[in-house]
Amino acid sequence: MDSRERIRAALRLKVPDRVPITETSYWPETLERWYREGLPRGVDPVTYLGMDKFLFLSYDSTLRLEERIVRDTEKFTVKVDRDGATFIHWKDRYGPPQPLDFLIKTEEDWFRYKDRLVPEESRLGEGFLERYESLRRLDGFLCLSQREPCWKVLAAMMGVKDGLVNMFRKPDLIYDMIATYTDLLIEMYKIIVELGVEIDGVWLRGDLAYKNGLLFSPSLYYRLLYPHHKRLCNFFKSRDIPVIHHIDGDVRRYIPLIVKAGFSAVQPLEARAKNDVRELKRLWGHKIAFIGNISVESLSGTKEEIEREVRSKVLTAKEGGGYIFHSDHSIPPTVSWKNYQYAVKIANEYGKY
Repeated sequence: MDSRERIRAALRLKVPDRVPITETSYWPETLERWYREGLPRGVDPVTYLGMDKFLFLSYDSTLRLEERIVRDTEKFTVKVDRDGATFIHWKDRYGPPQPLDFLIKTEEDWFRYKDRLVPEESRLGEGFLERYESLRRLDGFLCLSQREPCWKVLAAMMGVKDGLVNMFRKPDLIYDMIATYTDLLIEMYKIIVELGVEIDGVWLRGDLAYKNGLLFSPSLYYRLLYPHHKRLCNFFKSRDIPVIHHIDGDVRRYIPLIVKAGFSAVQPLEARAKNDVRELKRLWGHKIAFIGNISVESLSGTKEEIEREVRSKVLTAKEGGGYIFHSDHSIPPTVSWKNYQYAVKIANEYGKY
């Protein structure tokens, strides 16, 4: 099997020739360390180690407002993005931008800007088809990557604090915002299909949990998110396209909800947030595929710790298919190049069927 076939089989809960072994994110400081420790400079570790690839294609799903710089210093830049949100972007350290302000504060704000979220071919931008064709020439599983609809509201348009409050106080408003963005995702897919684009999967980014669990109750999920998750999953799965949900934090109470909605896989299963793929496999492995859960703390330890982590989780999670090897988030610079190579080697050994 090639990477595309191997990942596709795992996402369908089938048994491939071996467990797919992949990674989607390395800290810049990690790569700098690895270049010093033997990785050829400028070389992708996934390619160098013969790992399987997730490939990503995206488009502009913003309100398409004008970007502007509010402040620029040696350490950071304050920018207003195309959704009208204001973020600090750090120059002297790796980390996500820090939110300062968001555009949508009231129902009036939403209905003033809602009509800007229309599906149009112009959202693809210049070079979209060229990027697609170059990715298609690679051995990898090509995903259309966009924000999960509720996370679009919380992280880009209203902010987590105000968004969560309004899920209680103004549920109809939040429902309409999620519905509108869901419509955009579906209609934009129809546009790219007309252009001859063929994707293998959909990767929805939505950090709707934290270390202690969901950001909201299951009852709110069923009221506000479930109808749109179900609609998205039904739409893509009717076209034989699996839908993967990226979500950080403790997802143990979330998995039964997204299983019912029809998601094909969940990633990355942070070990530090009490997720354990060995237990999740027992409970839900017949319904959903798992990507990740290999603790970066273990990868930063001894060979014995690495082997114990990889062996115990891969041997359990691979049974019957439906598991893809990946870290439990992204690879920090605490992981040496020697350790990472060893983890991949061990994953190959224990991932055989």
